[in-house]
Amino acid sequence: MEIRRRSWCKPSWKDPEGRVISNTTRDAAVSQLKSLRDDIVSGEAKFDVIASHYSDCSSAKRGGDIGYETD
Repeated sequence: MEIRRRSWCKPSWKDPEGRVISNTTRDAAVSQLKSLRDDIVSGEAKFDVIASHYSDCSSAKRGGDIGYETD
């Protein structure tokens, strides 16, 4: 899952003008990711639902599924 922050990212599919991203600090992104991880690990939430709602990655549309690599 990806939460973009201001220092290095272009706008995402769900924030095309970058308004949210430009105001998100590293600490805020880390805090949010830790909280979301806790919800997933505890069973309170499912990864695909969280990814679909919170992720800035285009894979959010697929429930966070980025496929797999075969090295």
